[in-house]
Amino acid sequence: MAKDSHKVREAMRPGYASVPAGRTLQELVDGHVLVHGQRSFLVERDGRVLGLLTLQRITKQPRPSWAVVTAEEVMIPKAEMRITRQDADLRDVLEKMDRDGVNQLPVMENGHALGTLSREDIIGFLRDQVAQHR
Repeated sequence: MAKDSHKVREAMRPGYASVPAGRTLQELVDGHVLVHGQRSFLVERDGRVLGLLTLQRITKQPRPSWAVVTAEEVMIPKAEMRITRQDADLRDVLEKMDRDGVNQLPVMENGHALGTLSREDIIGFLRDQVAQHR
């Protein structure tokens, strides 16, 4: 029996939190992390993605520096970002996330963010698929 092949587009959440490159870490924590529980952000300037900033990268910075250190200074540069495409195989992406030790990935096409895919999104989607086929 062939395994069902599902694509990232089926499980991803549309949209992605983005922040201006010059936003300070304190502004991000106060306005996004604490208020909305967001854990990662695309860093942009003039509508272009420059990189990815994760909560882990923020918390590695000394707390007193948060008022002056900007998103751009501590982000993962675009060239080093782990991303996925909307047409990627969902199981392959989950395996890659496990190997790379990441919990979520931006879904990007042609340099533009289409959404986000988290480990929880994948597991929830697959659980729903199993339930539908019972």
